[in-house]
Amino acid sequence: MNEKENLVFDNNKQDSGWTLPQDFGWALRMMREGKSVCRKGWNGKNMCIFLIKGRTVEYNTFQSWKNNANKVYDPPYDVQIADHIDMKAADGLYVTGWLASQTDMLATDWEIYRD
Repeated sequence: MNEKENLVFDNNKQDSGWTLPQDFGWALRMMREGKSVCRKGWNGKNMCIFLIKGRTVEYNTFQSWKNNANKVYDPPYDVQIADHIDMKAADGLYVTGWLASQTDMLATDWEIYRD
């Protein structure tokens, strides 16, 4: 595969807009800028990850989300949700709290996600 086949489009790039796939540090920076990213090496189509900014969830809203599995955690106040990375999986479901594998962290095929 030649270098041109590895190029991906980046709207923020000042020159031609095309850049080579990048490492995980670059992917984290892109997510902090509000972009979704993906790996060229992922098997599933339409998969991507993105940063969700932390926020406060009001007590009543949190209570409405509860089910039998989380009765152990019953705070008497609003709940703080920390910044975290979520994933859009190949089946279209959203996965809360994506964790990077060693392979993902060391990969150099990260790119901006395009629907």
